[in-house]
Amino acid sequence: MEKLDLYGQVVISKCGRDKGKHYVIIGFDVNDQVLVCDGRLKKVEKPKKKNIKHLLFTGSGIAEVKEGLCGGKKLVDAHVRKAIQEWRTSQGVR
Repeated sequence: MEKLDLYGQVVISKCGRDKGKHYVIIGFDVNDQVLVCDGRLKKVEKPKKKNIKHLLFTGSGIAEVKEGLCGGKKLVDAHVRKAIQEWRTSQGVR
C-alpha cells in the first residue's frame, strides 16, 4: 500500500495512554512515523506522531480529508472532528 492511499484513513491507537482513540492520518514523518490528528486534543497544526505498528487500520477512510490533503486545500480541525464523528456514527461506534 502506498503512502498516498493512507491519507484520510481512520485508525485506532492500539497502545499508549491514548489506546482506543480514533485518529485520521494526515501525513508522514521522516522516520516513517505516521502523523495523526483528531481535531480535538491533537490538532492539524500539531499532529501526534505514532509508530505504524501501534495503529489498527480500519480499512476505511474519510474522503473529504483525503481530498483536502491531496488537493492542497487547508485542513481545518472542525472538519476533522465532524468527519470522525460521522464515521463513528456510520460504523455504530460510541
